[in-house]
Amino acid sequence: MDCMSTTAAVVVYGATGHTGRFIVAELRRRGIATVISGRDAARLAALAAEWTDVVVRPATVDDASSLDRALAGAAAVINCAGPFAVTGGPVVEAALRAGIPYVDVAAEIEANAAMFADHAAAARPVVPAMAFYGGLGDLLVTAAMGEWTAADEVHVAYGLSSWHPTAGTRAAGQVSMSVARAGGCGSRTARCSTTTTRRWSRIGSFQSRWAGGR
Repeated sequence: MDCMSTTAAVVVYGATGHTGRFIVAELRRRGIATVISGRDAARLAALAAEWTDVVVRPATVDDASSLDRALAGAAAVINCAGPFAVTGGPVVEAALRAGIPYVDVAAEIEANAAMFADHAAAARPVVPAMAFYGGLGDLLVTAAMGEWTAADEVHVAYGLSSWHPTAGTRAAGQVSMSVARAGGCGSRTARCSTTTTRRWSRIGSFQSRWAGGR
């Protein structure tokens, strides 16, 4: 199922999950070549039978070579597979090896903090939590600053009228907290200190330092 060109394609890792399906559908709607990937080859094949214009490349986070094959020739990867405390490190490292941007939709505070700590100086864009308070907040700040090149402090607040996390999201959050307590968050070098976790877990608002017009 890998007969089409993947030039400028976007890889969706965790494509068979709740959020992954939405993202694949939107990419297809926009006419963007899409590679669907994840750890369950049978579920990927079933999805490909439904969406015949996608390329299937199974991969597991404990097999770096399979991730490299999944990302080969792609333009970017969107990681939708939780727990991100487990998948984030291997997938972002594969993205950096491939020289492509990495985006994820994590809502796991500990995993997000570790991603920022580990990959702030990455050679390619690494954007965790794009769907919620992370990457989206950065974009809002960029828009609000306009021509400003720096700010001493930025406050971003958000309000929810309702939120019903899926069973998978709730389970991933428990894994993320367990990994943080064990001393690591998603990659070989990540460490989530109590201070970092507390700083990123302010539900309703958070502060971030902003400089250089990012």
